[in-house]
Amino acid sequence: MFRTQNVLLFLLLCGVNASFVYSQQAEVGFDDLEALIGAANLEDGTGVTAAQVEAPPSNNLDGYLANPNSFRFNNTVFVDATGTNSGQSSHASEVGFRMYGSLSMASGLGRAANPITGYESVDFILNSTGIASGRDPEPFDFNLANHSYILYQSETTLTTAQIVEILQRFDFMANQSETTHCVGLNNGSTNPLPELWASSYNAISVGRTNGNHSAGITSIYGDGRTKPEIVAPESATSFATPMVAASAAILHEAGSGSTATRSETIRALLLSGATKDEFSNWERTTTRPLDEVFGAGELNIYNSYMSLQGGEFDSSTNDPATPVDLNGWDYQEEIVAGNDLFYEFEVAEGTQLDQLSIVLCWNMDIIDSRRSAFSFRPQENLGDLNLDFYDSTGSFMGSLIDESKSTVDNVEHIYLLDLPAGTYHLKVSSDTTKDFGLAWRSSSSDLILGDVNQDGFVDFSDIPLFVNLLLAGTYQYEGDLDHDGFVDFSDIPLFVDLLLGVM
Repeated sequence: MFRTQNVLLFLLLCGVNASFVYSQQAEVGFDDLEALIGAANLEDGTGVTAAQVEAPPSNNLDGYLANPNSFRFNNTVFVDATGTNSGQSSHASEVGFRMYGSLSMASGLGRAANPITGYESVDFILNSTGIASGRDPEPFDFNLANHSYILYQSETTLTTAQIVEILQRFDFMANQSETTHCVGLNNGSTNPLPELWASSYNAISVGRTNGNHSAGITSIYGDGRTKPEIVAPESATSFATPMVAASAAILHEAGSGSTATRSETIRALLLSGATKDEFSNWERTTTRPLDEVFGAGELNIYNSYMSLQGGEFDSSTNDPATPVDLNGWDYQEEIVAGNDLFYEFEVAEGTQLDQLSIVLCWNMDIIDSRRSAFSFRPQENLGDLNLDFYDSTGSFMGSLIDESKSTVDNVEHIYLLDLPAGTYHLKVSSDTTKDFGLAWRSSSSDLILGDVNQDGFVDFSDIPLFVNLLLAGTYQYEGDLDHDGFVDFSDIPLFVDLLLGVM
């Protein structure tokens, strides 16, 4: 049996003001999305079921539920799932303002038909997961859950085996209910990763855009995985986390009735939509899909929403007959080991993809080998899925451009810049039978005829490169001013006219 005093939880607290929050919503693309769709038409999380798990009363906090009487909660309804709340928590309120209150992008959460269900975190960890009794985890039938608290094993009497089993139970719950769990990291870039819940597989761990959060590589329950998955521009991880949760709520409502609401797909949509422009040193490798500090990048609900609205596209077991839209997603119920799946991308002549972001997500499957509600024996089934991206302009899978092949993570990520016109194929492969969520987003631009050095202008700096194309007989779209498929002497008069400003 576990005792409550064996669990020490750290709250992630920081002050904030409303104008700061609204500026951050603009930074993550919400204002642009609302302007495009219209405030009256944009989904706000209505109908999405949500849970808020908060640390127990401490530090002059009287409870673990948000203040239901605050003017920043408009008709929000709360349910106390733990059943012992005796007051209100300012921390829970600040988190709630960003998740479902007046400062939220998803202000439709928490209405009477789908109230915000609050849990005290020790109760959730010990009892909801079932670790205290040894029984099966309790049903957790929510679309979305926010966890703005952390737990370090070093501050408890829990053994490593016990922490691992709690994580396994948590991932079991997430996979069974298809809940999108958003979990905060610790504040402070020198602090280590907390074991709960950052070291889980099936949650989205959240850091801060400024990098002032615990980050790095997991050392428990699957060594070597990269955390966090995503960051958001807030003053504390406690407040960055509900920004991601609110974005997930919008996607859940917008994708209602489809497999877009699967936890794997929601994660893929959020991660593929994340932006990297904010970071001068963001990087991934072919074996490490995420940056070690910033994950997939900064949350951007506009990008994620555009991928969702691009539509679902089926894969093919061979050369696809038609290309996918350049923003889209897919949930695949089953990929079988050895049966690769393909998606075709077509970049039109005269354009280039300035960015192409592709993310593949799948869950850690936890199997209860005892098959009894009175006991739980978890067995892990992760699988290893991979991405390969090919230039198929000349032939199917002609040349490999990039790949993402981590052997430890349950996410793969390809991110390409300045992809020229042509035909491309994405291959998804697996070493086992798995389901997965896949999402991609892109931005494109038209190429400028005569702008051979691609700096956005036709000027004298283009002359040496244009001459080189002529002498080498090399084709480049920007140099083919007469559109005859060649860069030759017939293009010279048109190029000169552009330089002189005639055209």
